Amino acid sequence: WSEFHEKKDLPSCQSFINCLENYQIENFNSYPDLKKSAETQMEICRGQAQNILNILSQGTPLDNLQQLKLEESIQKIDLCMLAYLRNQNYALEETHQTYYKYFIFYIFTFGIGAVILIFLNVREIKKRDKIIYNSEQFLRHSMEIQVAELRRMSRELEDTVARRMRCVSLLA
Repeated sequence: WSEFHEKKDLPSCQSFINCLENYQIENFNSYPDLKKSAETQMEICRGQAQNILNILSQGTPLDNLQQLKLEESIQKIDLCMLAYLRNQNYALEETHQTYYKYFIFYIFTFGIGAVILIFLNVREIKKRDKIIYNSEQFLRHSMEIQVAELRRMSRELEDTVARRMRCVSLLA
């Protein structure tokens, strides 16, 4: 269409009509209302392009009336193309919003998963630290008991030895 806008000649108009004929509306988008609107816009473009082709194919220089009809058809095609681009932009924006929602959902899900994993990891670390602390307490208590037992045995042994030495000194 931009080529025809620049040249405004018969071959560029024919090229534009061929592009319109080859365009497949099914590829437009999945929105039924926009698809129907695009079909209507393409039909209007085809009709106006055919009018332009008829005007240009006469082969004579254009008079004022023909020039006016040509400009009117060009304006109608411009409006249809603008509406088409708006619809396409709407569809792309809608798709963008959908992808953005999925992106936010996945980020949120991964964030929650990470928080849960961190929570579980912290809980396991606390359990392990508690077991280590309890083991240290048990070992400390065991050592205190052993030291107390050694002191008791030492006192007993000392008392026994001292008693025997007194007996030996009394006998001697």
